[in-house]
Amino acid sequence: MVASSLNVAFSIDALCDKQKLGSDMALGYSETFLGNGLVIPMPRPVNQDLIGQILRRDELDEGIYSHHPNFTLMMNEKHKQLVFAAHNIDQAAYQPGDRSGSWKNDDAVGAENQVDEAFYDDDLYNYGRLEENLFDKGHMVPFANARHGPDQSSAMTAAKSTYVWSNCTLQHRNLNESEWAYLERYIVRPLKLDSNDKLCVFSGPIWGALDREIHISSRTDTARAPAGFFKVVCFHLAEPVNGSHLGVLAFAIFQDKEVLRAKAGGAVVKTDRKYQITIAQLQGLTGLDFGSEIADANPMIFKPSTARRVNPRAHTPEVMPIGNASDVMTRLDSPRSGQQDLAKRDVSIFSAMIRPRSPETGKEWVSLLNRTEAEVDLTGWVLRGKDGRKAVLSGPLSPGRMRMISGSEMGTLRLGNYGGDLILRTAQGVIVDHVTWTRKSLLEVKPGISYEFEIGR
Repeated sequence: MVASSLNVAFSIDALCDKQKLGSDMALGYSETFLGNGLVIPMPRPVNQDLIGQILRRDELDEGIYSHHPNFTLMMNEKHKQLVFAAHNIDQAAYQPGDRSGSWKNDDAVGAENQVDEAFYDDDLYNYGRLEENLFDKGHMVPFANARHGPDQSSAMTAAKSTYVWSNCTLQHRNLNESEWAYLERYIVRPLKLDSNDKLCVFSGPIWGALDREIHISSRTDTARAPAGFFKVVCFHLAEPVNGSHLGVLAFAIFQDKEVLRAKAGGAVVKTDRKYQITIAQLQGLTGLDFGSEIADANPMIFKPSTARRVNPRAHTPEVMPIGNASDVMTRLDSPRSGQQDLAKRDVSIFSAMIRPRSPETGKEWVSLLNRTEAEVDLTGWVLRGKDGRKAVLSGPLSPGRMRMISGSEMGTLRLGNYGGDLILRTAQGVIVDHVTWTRKSLLEVKPGISYEFEIGR
């Protein structure tokens, strides 16, 4: 029985054929959705601790799956949040409509097995004191990406079905409103790498021993905020790679870097930043097995090998920060830019004047810090934001000194008051440093005061 072994090898398509919501809308994830002979099964828990935490109920399909229009959820009984969400997206069938709907319990999951509205309130009572809640409702199957179907009514039904607490997890507001939203809206939703406008997407939390605990004085229970989140996108390629038409992209975003260090062998990342990673790393972080076919189709390199070492300069395992869609590695033979270890990087983005006193025109600047005892030649280096605007640098940066990039040297670069990011690359395209900021974090700094970024980690 799958509820005990979780050795899942069944197809949900038979169930979908029986339970239609509209002419082309099925209840639950379909593993044959991409067509063209491709089969994309849902990930399978392989970590023994995770297997022991899977919610099992008679009301769930196969004892473990909760089905909704075009998506399926697996729940973690211990955390009362998702293990993963599996979602089919038809890009050609997106329909217009305002974001609306009310949150409710997932009946199949059971109210007692879901983190409810109280933990997502704007304010929380913590040990008798009213405190601001920094965590938002993190949609794993997002409303906008679910708003597709044969007609507007069906699409809105599907979108509104995402408003169940089982499809929600505690996501820091900076992440929810910035990097995670950008990943969903500007990379996944308009993806153009596929041949038929169809995507299979897996999303979910990354748990760790140091996850944040959310406490409400009036409640005896608590809720856990995950260390981060993942998203895997699968699609059909028009042109095969190594004989396969399967395309795969895998991303991770972290809201607790200490947990990541513990789980990723000391890897250094920054919070509020999206990364493209390997499937092997994702399995280590989540305890989920996505299958060898998906792992092999992912263009990121996990370890050096004769077969996959298309560029000897690539550091493995690859973890690439993503500013915008142009940074995404789409093929194994994509040019590799390389990445310096952030703890050992020679130059860091130290601070920026993002909100000068009005009028702002011409007053923005970015400072770079040379962390070494040798001079660094910045000629040909590029500072670029997610909107593609950039500053091309030149000249030396003295040892141990900072240099302000300002005025005409800023080029077309603009620093967004509503959130933004910067990636610093050498003339050869190697990523040296990367930083992000959000509107809410920026509001903590008065106009005319520079915004400082973390360094040395």
